[in-house]
Amino acid sequence: MPAVLSGLAWIGFLFAGLVLGTIARLVLWRRVSLSWAETILVGIVGAGVGTTLLSAFQGSRAFDFTLLSAVSAVAGSVGVLAVYAALASRLAGRSAKPVNEVLSAGESNSVEFKQTARHNVHTGERDARMEFAVAKTVAGFLNGSGGTLLIGVDDDAAPVGLDADLQHMKQPDLDRYQLWLTDMLESTLGSSALASITVTFPPCGPHHIARIDVSPHSRAVFANPPGGQRAADFYVRIGNSTRLLLTDEAIAYASAHWGWRRKTLRRT
Repeated sequence: MPAVLSGLAWIGFLFAGLVLGTIARLVLWRRVSLSWAETILVGIVGAGVGTTLLSAFQGSRAFDFTLLSAVSAVAGSVGVLAVYAALASRLAGRSAKPVNEVLSAGESNSVEFKQTARHNVHTGERDARMEFAVAKTVAGFLNGSGGTLLIGVDDDAAPVGLDADLQHMKQPDLDRYQLWLTDMLESTLGSSALASITVTFPPCGPHHIARIDVSPHSRAVFANPPGGQRAADFYVRIGNSTRLLLTDEAIAYASAHWGWRRKTLRRT
């Protein structure tokens, strides 16, 4: 019986961490990409920080459950997540190539440029196919060796900015654009993929562009078109293009790609 109670207590502890981490992510407009484990950890650490600070001010035990302690746990989780996001963004910026170097090198198996992510330059309207094209490129990087997608750059590597896309936003600002972009990638690729994606908006002359840096994912990522349709298409990056693999090709690729990786990790 004590073992059962102890197990239930741990489950409750982890669930509370998940709830707090999720609330913190929502408060920060879900602009931070977290795995489930990271979300739980943020919630647990944030609860500890918040309730400890509360106890220091009011002299009560750190884990007395009151409305005030619950609020402090949420506030602590938001604070921890904000610090985590700032550090992750700074580290990502240090490790990534400067955007001018990416532009000068041109498109490759790990770099792609897109002029827009929502706006169809031919029709002048918002186009869901443009959105899915972004998701497919990111999926190809996730299923391969990673890469960088620049939005707001034409085929000649000239920065043109995001004004064309922003006109389709209710509030045309970069924060809302980032929120839309993150939500779109989550709905088309799944929430676990977000942990391998970093979105920034570096300035390029008079413009800002969207930079999506993608790390290789630990397992296969499938893409579904926006709007709730189920397709589970498998894309990989081959040369300068993103290619849809047929079922037998996808199985063979996944077996070779992730199977080889597991064998390599066992040897090291």
